[in-house]
Amino acid sequence: MSGELVRREEVAELVGQLAEPTVDRRERGRLLARLSGVLASSARSAGAGATLTGRWLGEVVAEAAPYIQVRDLPTLREHSGGLSGEDLAAWLVRQATLATAGVGAAGGALAAAQHAAPPSLVLAPVQLAAETLAVVAVEVKLVAELHVSFAVAPQGSAAQLGAAYLAAWATKSRLDGAVELPGLEVVIA
Repeated sequence: MSGELVRREEVAELVGQLAEPTVDRRERGRLLARLSGVLASSARSAGAGATLTGRWLGEVVAEAAPYIQVRDLPTLREHSGGLSGEDLAAWLVRQATLATAGVGAAGGALAAAQHAAPPSLVLAPVQLAAETLAVVAVEVKLVAELHVSFAVAPQGSAAQLGAAYLAAWATKSRLDGAVELPGLEVVIA
């Protein structure tokens, strides 16, 4: 297995864990620090041009999107205490808010620790990229689970679903019959 594939899988795993609202503060900080380390290596491999233009971070987001765990409707209802419809949607938004706030708090704690050790400030841009990636993952997961909660869940491979949800997030639109993505079928239950 190539080193690049291992890094992609590790990034995807870490991003998925960071997107969960139930991760405690200490664990979230550990995950964010680990993600920063993995991303630093990836950014070096990508080169300064890709990193400075944002192309590298965009590619990392696109690679991670298919690995974001999206719960099905029965699981969402179970986790939310039986909520459905607008109540379930409001619960999902609250959970995403908690996860995003947790990422921000963990990032702030890491930044404070970096100021205590000035040589580590070199990693600040990579840490910011890690926080950005984690927040995007939370938001993409929210978009996906809102689609599931309203029974407008597309069917397809993990790569197709990741691309569809990432596109819906980026364009601030919902997936419906008007969305044309090759090989993706929208199922309205």
